[in-house]
Amino acid sequence: MRTIRNAASVQSRHTTQTRPQRLAWVMLCLVAVVALPCWTTTAHSTEPHGSRSGGDGAAVAASLLGTEAGVGMVRPPIDASRPLYFFLSPDLDLDPSQLTPSDSLTFRQGEHYIDIGTAPPWLAPEWSKLDYDILLLRAVSLSRSWIEVVVNDHPQRPRTFPRTAWIPRESVQFDTWPEFLLEVFSVEPLDPATNPVRSGPGEAFPEVASSADLTLRVLAVSGSWARVTVVFDYEASDAVTGWIRWRDGDRLVVDYSLLS
Repeated sequence: MRTIRNAASVQSRHTTQTRPQRLAWVMLCLVAVVALPCWTTTAHSTEPHGSRSGGDGAAVAASLLGTEAGVGMVRPPIDASRPLYFFLSPDLDLDPSQLTPSDSLTFRQGEHYIDIGTAPPWLAPEWSKLDYDILLLRAVSLSRSWIEVVVNDHPQRPRTFPRTAWIPRESVQFDTWPEFLLEVFSVEPLDPATNPVRSGPGEAFPEVASSADLTLRVLAVSGSWARVTVVFDYEASDAVTGWIRWRDGDRLVVDYSLLS
């Protein structure tokens, strides 16, 4: 957990240090500040996954292109009385109640919504927009009592920061990718040129429309394919319904947007 140093004690300690020691201390602090990603920095970038400090509340679709999609998404309860405990190297044969957590995420009641109370310095959620009660972590492994989630997928994270951690399965809501995609507001293919709207769930089915510039809603999921229809707005003129690929192996090949 982050701690705030007492200013008086820091000043007292500095007065007894030599000039080289003071210089080394200052350089070390500067390196730490630059290297330490705040928990609100998302796994890829701040804007694509929303932000609890966003101005207009609009969240842009999140992209997992080229990364491990995993098995689904996790929704921790946003509740001031329910911490989320993280375990870095648990014995998966044991129940989480038998082990001591490595760290935790806590919440507090803010002026308008429940906000973060304390958080591990390495935590970078997939989505974090608490004024909309949204906090998501990507799940990569699943067991009877545990879920392994990505806690920091930033390519430049410090080596001491874990990429994944384990959380108690019973403490969160887990959605498989098909379940999750059926709940989001819309999806968009990451590469419309290679992922057009087709008449059926497979490459052998003919193309019925280009998926470029289309905002699509998932109607059904069959394997790696999703049946979609256009999310209409005032500019829409023609209805398009068909199938797009949402997954290629373990890569997600669509962006998703949680909010309209």
